[in-house]
Amino acid sequence: MYSEKAQKIAIVVGVENEIGSTCALTLQRAGHIVIMVGEKGARTPIRADSSFETTTDTLPLFSAQRLNPAMCDEILSTVHEYGGFAQILVNCRNQCSLTSAVDTELQNLEEAFSENVNDAFFMSQAFAKDIIFSNTGAHGTIVNLTSIFSSHAAANMSAYAASKAALESITKSLALEWGQYNIRVNGVASIEPPFRLNRREAFETEKLASRIPYQHQLVQVNEVVNAILYLCSDASRGITGQILTVDNGFTVNGNWK
Repeated sequence: MYSEKAQKIAIVVGVENEIGSTCALTLQRAGHIVIMVGEKGARTPIRADSSFETTTDTLPLFSAQRLNPAMCDEILSTVHEYGGFAQILVNCRNQCSLTSAVDTELQNLEEAFSENVNDAFFMSQAFAKDIIFSNTGAHGTIVNLTSIFSSHAAANMSAYAASKAALESITKSLALEWGQYNIRVNGVASIEPPFRLNRREAFETEKLASRIPYQHQLVQVNEVVNAILYLCSDASRGITGQILTVDNGFTVNGNWK
């Protein structure tokens, strides 16, 4: 179970999906103050189960389908009202659709890059500026949700894979630039857990699972979240610029047939 001794302020972007909402819930239960950024209305619970509830120690949920620099600055300004700086940022936006390369349109690429790359970059930028310009010597950690398909080819995922590959490159570049300011930046790459799947996507997911060595099943949401939270914690100090793969061994299997 994730636990930290000191209370921190955490921002979780992408609570409209199960990985993001579970991250927010786990950080909240560990005693941290959590600000949630997602597509649904302010103060609206995201998870389907009734256990995901706001408390007096939880910042409002910012309703935002897309982020821009001004919105990110506004989120950080709200953090200051709670008497400190955000020390944890988790970027979990995960726009994914199965579309063949022949059928991919400009809109598909724009949506994938807008959610998976732009939102993570501008939120990270605002987060880092807040720490750097504070001159307090505060430490921060950023974790980006990437994908194994950023480095392993799969059919019908060209737009999604390209956006996640860009995010991995940005993750490493930011780690290099911001290490001097006590900011660590890492990523977690996984096979997408089976949520929000239509019948075609569910069939493709079943084919993927057959190639996975460990238990022949996709990783579960909590397994991805545990990896993300490890990289958020002080236990991972000394780790930056890395992509932690959580895939039940899928990427070590050379047999792709």
